[in-house]
Amino acid sequence: MRLRSRGSVLALVAAGAVGCSDDAGRGPETAPAATPAAPERRTPAADALDTLYARDHLVEIAIELDPTDWNELRGEGRGLFDGFLELGDETFEFTEFASVASVDGQRYTNVSIRKKGYLGSLSRPRPSLKLDFGEVEAASGAEAGRVFERLTLNNNRGDNTRARTCLAYDLFAKAGVPTPRCNLAHVVVNGEDLGTYSNVEPIKKPMLSRNFGDDSGNLYEGQLIDLVVEDEPKFQLKNNEETGDRSDLRRLIDAASAGGPVGERLGEVLDVGRFREFWAAETLTGHWDGYAGNRNNFYLYDNPATGRFEFIPWGTDGAFATGIPGDGANTSETVFARALLANRLYNQPDQRALFRGRLGALNDSLWDAPALIRELHRIVRLAPDALPDAVAALEEHLEAHGTKLRTALRAKAPEWVQLENTPSPCFGTISGVHFEFSTDYGNLDDLGPELGRFTADLSLDGSALAVEASAWFGRAGVENPRADNLVVLRALSFFEDGRGLLLQVGIPPEEFSPGTRTLHGFETAGLIVILDGEHSRFVGFISEGTLELDAASTVAGAPVIGRLDGKLLQTGCAELD
Repeated sequence: MRLRSRGSVLALVAAGAVGCSDDAGRGPETAPAATPAAPERRTPAADALDTLYARDHLVEIAIELDPTDWNELRGEGRGLFDGFLELGDETFEFTEFASVASVDGQRYTNVSIRKKGYLGSLSRPRPSLKLDFGEVEAASGAEAGRVFERLTLNNNRGDNTRARTCLAYDLFAKAGVPTPRCNLAHVVVNGEDLGTYSNVEPIKKPMLSRNFGDDSGNLYEGQLIDLVVEDEPKFQLKNNEETGDRSDLRRLIDAASAGGPVGERLGEVLDVGRFREFWAAETLTGHWDGYAGNRNNFYLYDNPATGRFEFIPWGTDGAFATGIPGDGANTSETVFARALLANRLYNQPDQRALFRGRLGALNDSLWDAPALIRELHRIVRLAPDALPDAVAALEEHLEAHGTKLRTALRAKAPEWVQLENTPSPCFGTISGVHFEFSTDYGNLDDLGPELGRFTADLSLDGSALAVEASAWFGRAGVENPRADNLVVLRALSFFEDGRGLLLQVGIPPEEFSPGTRTLHGFETAGLIVILDGEHSRFVGFISEGTLELDAASTVAGAPVIGRLDGKLLQTGCAELD
């Protein structure tokens, strides 16, 4: 890790176990219940951590660091194109900066702070953060009872209820899945109020000891990868770096990739019953951006007590979804099976029956809609920046989902359509984009040519796009006020064959004001979609450039004027592949 420290920071410091054949011969009526986690060894430190992560406790965190460092931290992150093309540095690491941090009134010096996240979490106005207190000194000159070494603060950028992360982890834990603790934190940096974050227990030794009774096993993190040979180097070994022995992971990958029915070989290296519990919990909670649904946001722990791997959930801010975005072929709420293990098990009749039986049992025992709604509102009371419309939408989902899932499980099990992984022939095509707009701020459902003037110069499928300026129409507004408050600039046009062309740019509300900004991650970026009747075809992302706003305001009818200069990375063709 690179450590940065500036003189003004110094001034701030001066101022202050299941058997390996557990599934053999069993039908769905005998699906095993969750195996209890290892008994927790209670210590005073563990009790203090319970207090830190108590659900009714809003952790107050105030951070001070050099303003130049803070601006640099905010802007860091792997490029959007690099994330898709894998052209970026595989050893990319965020810079660690020196800071002073107060946690619930206790001030600590020499705290290391860095940004965290991959693509969706790379917010510039509200970055997700990691704080490392490993070398700290309390302001009083002593540890003053500090019981934590690290804090992980997730920005809830995609969740304006501020409650999805903790609600989902609650359900995972009740299902018997090893799960981090979670509550909310109020975060202030250099006097700037960043609002409500999720304070999620780091997947480190205290969490492993609490859930497994032994923290010595290998721990791996997975992001947008699967248990296949070519992805093995991409799994991050998070501990035991001094030995670097990854042979256990290689054995798991070999067993997971082996052909034929799931059998004893996989059961020797993976606790299959515990995986089923994890998989069912991901499906129940609608955590589509986890392992089974997106091969993302998961940890693997080689449990020393059993010598077999177990899964740990992570990144649940998008939970309680009704499906996988962009997957129109698999729309049932009864299964996520994009990942290798889930897909192999689901396509084996006895394993499919076991999974559906366990999902139904979890739904019957855990999906108590009134209790979930009460917990939602209890969390939201600690988050003054939660959006009421977003809370109402989540409440509607919590009310209806259990019954909807129960009905779906009575029907015939759907087949899972494994989407083709072969890249489009246009994948990776990069071309320039120049987009100018002069419109107003208003309702995006009310579009018309009288609402502004738009021009766009770009190429699709390697050819320049010719669209008359008068053929574009659109405006600026909030795309989904019940889910988020991201401002978008939307422009539409039509091809001669009747297909529509949508060009859209997203801007965080904190940055929707006159000025020039760098396109950044998914947050300040664009996209192009082809509309064809009831169907749509995603063409690509616009990034690697700047957005200049001459006039911008979220007041209804206010002028929105500016231009974008960037690049289009195509992931699909505008014409049929």
